[in-house]
Amino acid sequence: MQKTKNILKYGIILTMLIILAVIPMLTNNNTHLISYADSSNLTITLDGYAEKEVSPDYATINANIVSVDLDSKIAKNKAMEMFNEIKNQLNKSQIDNENIIIDSFSSSQNYQVSCRQSSLGNYVYLRFSIKTNLDNITKILTILEDNGVNEITSIEYTVSNDKTIYNDLIKDAILNAEQKAKDTLGTDNLQITEIEEKDNYYCATLYKYGTDIFDDTTNLGKIKITAKVQVKFSVQSM
Repeated sequence: MQKTKNILKYGIILTMLIILAVIPMLTNNNTHLISYADSSNLTITLDGYAEKEVSPDYATINANIVSVDLDSKIAKNKAMEMFNEIKNQLNKSQIDNENIIIDSFSSSQNYQVSCRQSSLGNYVYLRFSIKTNLDNITKILTILEDNGVNEITSIEYTVSNDKTIYNDLIKDAILNAEQKAKDTLGTDNLQITEIEEKDNYYCATLYKYGTDIFDDTTNLGKIKITAKVQVKFSVQSM
């Protein structure tokens, strides 16, 4: 009997420990902590949030030149000649060289396997990207296609000043936490004693694939930028 009681006792303790461990997992990420150091010292810690949807204003066009020849050097030279001609045409359209970047260069040999293995040629892949504002996209795509670019793989639409927007949102997030504190405590007599920027993820890029939508910027959608802070306030004595 005593042994059974002990088993039940430890079972109850174990169950309580499991419940206590799970409770934090069930709570959300909002911090709402009120503490009293003494009767005249009241503090409250709250999370503040802010977000903003903005339209992209910049783009990166990703393209790929594929060249093939039985001689690997000739295949390489063909790819570089095509790339240099594209750069010249882009320069004439006011696209600076610093915005035209070679991202990678690789080559491989392609074989036909039958009774006897024979080479079908050496393939060269030159991947490059072009950074531009949205007004130049159609013009750039035309230049790429007119100069024999094999693949236009994607366009990344971005917000060029997302860091500035984020810094402004940090201020808004602090104000959001302050308003929560005022509403909770029913007083405006607050002082910020601590601010912590919380881990926060947002992606300031929209990706588009498929040549039929590459030059259509009318329905891009918007990018959501968010900020989160944790702020500690103290109530000032009157």
